[in-house]
Amino acid sequence: MKQLEIDFEKLRGAIWGRRSDVASYLGIQPESLSRKLHAERRLTIEELNKIAEALGRDATEFVRVINTEPLDEMSHFGF
Repeated sequence: MKQLEIDFEKLRGAIWGRRSDVASYLGIQPESLSRKLHAERRLTIEELNKIAEALGRDATEFVRVINTEPLDEMSHFGF
């Protein structure tokens, strides 16, 4: 199974030097944005889209595909 996750390292790199501007665009404090970028607070898809918009980038640049294996105990359900 494949899932998407936010690539926080790439996102932090893109925001480097623009944290205050991006936070202002989101309507939050720079410290709140910093906590989100370090996964201390949840970053929503809507926020990720707004960050990408503020940077003039495509939000898909900041996600990556990860492979996950089904849990053994779920295999008898056909998963």
